[in-house]
Amino acid sequence: MKNSNWRNGYTVCYPHNLGYFRMYQRPQQMCKALAKLGYKVVFCDGCYIANGKTILLEKYDSGGSLWICYNINNYVEQLKADGIEEQRIAYFSYGKHSAFGGAIKSTINIWDYLDDFPANRSYDKVAFLNCDATMATSDRLFEKAMDLSAEYKTGAVITKVPNACDGNITYNDEDTHRTHENPNLTYIGAIATWIMWNEVFEFAYKNFDKVTINLIGDRYLMGDEFNGLGFDIMLQKYPNIKECGHFRHHMLPQLYSVTDVYFLPFTAPSHTSDKNIADIMLATNPIKFWEYLETGKPIFTSSLPEVFKLCTENNLPGVFFADTEEELTEQLHNLDRFKLYPEHREFAKQNTWMHRATQMDELITSLLDAGINRQAKKGMTQLI
Repeated sequence: MKNSNWRNGYTVCYPHNLGYFRMYQRPQQMCKALAKLGYKVVFCDGCYIANGKTILLEKYDSGGSLWICYNINNYVEQLKADGIEEQRIAYFSYGKHSAFGGAIKSTINIWDYLDDFPANRSYDKVAFLNCDATMATSDRLFEKAMDLSAEYKTGAVITKVPNACDGNITYNDEDTHRTHENPNLTYIGAIATWIMWNEVFEFAYKNFDKVTINLIGDRYLMGDEFNGLGFDIMLQKYPNIKECGHFRHHMLPQLYSVTDVYFLPFTAPSHTSDKNIADIMLATNPIKFWEYLETGKPIFTSSLPEVFKLCTENNLPGVFFADTEEELTEQLHNLDRFKLYPEHREFAKQNTWMHRATQMDELITSLLDAGINRQAKKGMTQLI
C-alpha cells in the first residue's frame, strides 16, 4: 500500500545531527516550512524513552505534517512491516551523513551546503557524489560546489538558497520600554572563536560607561585562548559585557524591548591571519543577520562578504559596518538608538523560510520532471 497523500507523494527525512529544540537553525526551519507546504517531514532526533518505552515517532507541528523521529531504522522497518510504501527524500546538511540516503532507501538526495568548516571539508566530496542536488547558502559555497561538479561531472543540480527569517514575528514598538541609559548591543549566536574578541573587548573597555553588550548563546568550539577560566577572567574584567546563556528560538523576540542595536561581531576575512576562520567567514551567510533584519532595528556588523553584498544590492539602510574598535566606537557615537528601519522588515517579509522551502519544492519538482531520481545510493546500511 502506497502512502502518497503528501506533496509530490514524498516524505522528506533529515538525519540525526542537531537536537530539534536546542540548536534551532536552518534545517529545523526548512523542515517546518516543507511540512507546511504539504510534505510529510521526518526530523531525526536522539532516542527518547517515556514510561519505559522507546518512542519512534512523535507529531510536533499540528499546523503541518512535521514528525520528530527517535529511531529512523526502526521507523523504516515498521512501515515495511505494516505494508506501507513510502517514497523518501534524504535531506542532509552534514557531509558525513551522505550515506543517510542509502540507509533509508531514498529516491532523491539533497545536500544543504551550509558552511566551510575545516573539520567538515573532508566530507564535501562524498556528499557531492551522493546527492542529486546541492543547495548552497552563499556565493563561495556555490562556487565550491561548481568546482566539484566540474571535477566529477555527476550531473547534480546546483543552486543557491540563502538563509532567511521567520517572517511571522510581530514586534510591538509601543511596548519597547528602554529605560537603560546606555545603548544595549545584543549578539545572538554561538560564543565562538570566529568572533573578533580582541576588538569587542577593547571596544567595551574604551566605552565602559557608554555601552552594554549582551551575549546570547552557548560557548562553542572555544580554543585555549579564551576557553574556560581564561574567557571567564576576560568577562570579569569587562562588566559591561554580559554573557546571558542560551535562549530557545521562540524566546528571542523577548530581547527586542531591551535591545537598541543587534550585533554581529564575526571576524571579517580581511582582518585575520587565521586561514580557517577567514574561509569560514568568506562562506558564511549568517542566519542571525536575516533574523536581525526582521526586527527593524539598527545592526552593527563586520564586513562579511555575504552581508555586504546583500546590503549593497538591496540598498538597506541602518546596517553599520565596523571591523575595528575605532570603527565600532565611531558607529556608536553616530548612533540614533531609537530609529527603526521599516525597509528591514519589508525586505525580511520577502525572504522567509517559506520562500526558501518553496525554492526547495521547485527543485524537487524539477528533479522529478527530469527523471533524476537515482534509487538508493550505495552507502552504509546503518546510520552514522
